[in-house]
Amino acid sequence: MGNFVLTDWCWSYVGDLQSGQTVSIGERCDYKAIVEHELLHALGFYHEQSRTDRDDYVQIWWDEIIEGFAYAFDKHDDSFLDDLNTPYDYESVLHYGPYSFNINSNIPSITTKIPEFNEIIGQRLDFSRIDLLRLNRMYNCTSSLTFLDQCSFEYINVCGMVQSGQDDADWDHTLGKPGYEDHTMVGNCAGDGDHHWKLASIPFGVQTKFRYGFQGIRGDPAQSEGGIAVDDTSLTETNCPTNIWHIRNFTSLFSSTSKGDYIISPVFYSSEGYAFALQLYPHGRNTSPYMNYMGITFHLCSSQNDGLLEWPVGHRQVILSVLDQDPDVIHRMSLSLSFTTDPKQLVFGRNDTLQWDKPSITGSFSSFCNCYMSPGVGWNTFLTHRELHWKKFLKNDDLFIFSDFEDLTPLITSEVLVHH
Repeated sequence: MGNFVLTDWCWSYVGDLQSGQTVSIGERCDYKAIVEHELLHALGFYHEQSRTDRDDYVQIWWDEIIEGFAYAFDKHDDSFLDDLNTPYDYESVLHYGPYSFNINSNIPSITTKIPEFNEIIGQRLDFSRIDLLRLNRMYNCTSSLTFLDQCSFEYINVCGMVQSGQDDADWDHTLGKPGYEDHTMVGNCAGDGDHHWKLASIPFGVQTKFRYGFQGIRGDPAQSEGGIAVDDTSLTETNCPTNIWHIRNFTSLFSSTSKGDYIISPVFYSSEGYAFALQLYPHGRNTSPYMNYMGITFHLCSSQNDGLLEWPVGHRQVILSVLDQDPDVIHRMSLSLSFTTDPKQLVFGRNDTLQWDKPSITGSFSSFCNCYMSPGVGWNTFLTHRELHWKKFLKNDDLFIFSDFEDLTPLITSEVLVHH
């Protein structure tokens, strides 16, 4: 049996201790990738740079490590650390970043032999492909339990799909062109004046064996010349995103903005009826000391529902995710960050106003939504500019951000024991 504890740090022992395992998810540790990192330790995995062959891939700068923390860079031989016949993984969620335990904030403690990976090591987006491979090998699993099927439509067998004999028109299979392999019709999809691909999430529940299909229906068979194109499908046992912010022509937006400028999302609604919006800062907020980062803030919005809702709205989890649009789900490393609202939190600089009270009390009127917007809460270090282009966060120049605002109250009395 394992215990989760709430301390000042994020940590875990390594492997099965026989008497139970303890994992600490401290304050500001409740990000998906941080939790994944610690759970991998609990499941028996050491840091990537602890491998016996690490000196072939990274350089440890011992003189730049804080006194007393050199042990964190120990390496282990194969009798102690089994690499499961996998290659060294710069992208592993278990790899230290360049400035881990360093003395001088501007001088790294670890660098990569291939310089291009200096900005990759220490990524805290998601499991890497090799992280998942090792996890499946260690526990004799064939694949992820949540992943069922996918198709990028780039092979002549069309992923085993067949044409129905009852159709009155056939689907056309169009392969991608060099440089556009992931985009059927080379990214050009026209209809109702819309030349953009759209992300469709379709929830359904089944308990028995099933087949699924795609059907395109022409609005007016006599006059319509329109059509439908399908690409990059995946089937997973996960919840569909409830709110999707589709940002188009992102490169142009990025080029035409500077530090402090932001773009604002549509107003979204949670399952309980709370209204909210996001502000994305492509070059960071004016108050941010960080360079080459995008920032993002979450804002409650006033709505006609406010009189029926609980205020202040505490114990709700804000989850913001940027979709990695790699057509292979196993290779995706989407960014996901979260925080939980504290009903006692005060608005910064205002000792008489609760942050999560009604937006009409805490915020100011915005002509954008014709509503009141609360002061923003979020991250100055949401996504680095390097990560934006390293993974496939941009595809056809589209960026997708998922947002959820869900009630955690039922979990407060859950079976998961958390010690303070």
